[in-house]
Amino acid sequence: MAISAHDIMIQGFDRPFKLLDFEMELRPNVHGYAKVLLRMNEKPDLHRQLPYGTTLSIGYSTDSGAMNILFCGVVDRLMMERTNQYYELSIELVTGSIILDRYSKHLAYQDDSMSFSALVNRVLAETKGASSIIATKGDRQTGEMLIQHNETDWAFIRRIASHLNEAVFPDWISGRPAQYFGTDIYTGTADITIHDYATEVDRQFRRPEDGFADQRLFSPLVSANIQRS
Repeated sequence: MAISAHDIMIQGFDRPFKLLDFEMELRPNVHGYAKVLLRMNEKPDLHRQLPYGTTLSIGYSTDSGAMNILFCGVVDRLMMERTNQYYELSIELVTGSIILDRYSKHLAYQDDSMSFSALVNRVLAETKGASSIIATKGDRQTGEMLIQHNETDWAFIRRIASHLNEAVFPDWISGRPAQYFGTDIYTGTADITIHDYATEVDRQFRRPEDGFADQRLFSPLVSANIQRS
């Protein structure tokens, strides 16, 4: 799938920018990750506009003006530097599943007649907005008391999945602590290449054979590869 860089939108960040780079990674049993590198003419107020935990959606505009989301997550890390007359801002996002991975707990689930899927839902019930779509043919009763031993909910859910020889796939569209349990939603997801077709005058990258004339260059290709394992 090819998208023009000029079509990229960031919902939740209202400053004008030029997209320099975009990457994202989705793998089973790991929080999804995305990173954008933006160029801006004015310095943004990061503490006010992008506090830690802010939810951002990265997508592209369609012909109808709607937004197709490529990745939605919470701000995990920001880096900004001054380059000549511009500011370059790097924003790193993680899927909402990170919310389940912040605090360790010690709990005992003694009902051995409870199914593994019911146990997952019970674990998630304490977190606002958390949900799980469970699709596994191997769901069964736990058959024993299970202890969440100084584990985060995320780590415990992954261990529950391992009992069924399944994986957990974080949702990367909603921004919520949601996941797919036993459903490989990443299979067949296409790699994305974002093209910037706009030309620009740039002396810095002119070739020797061009002499001193301004050369009109195509901006670099920007790639976002969805990793699968």
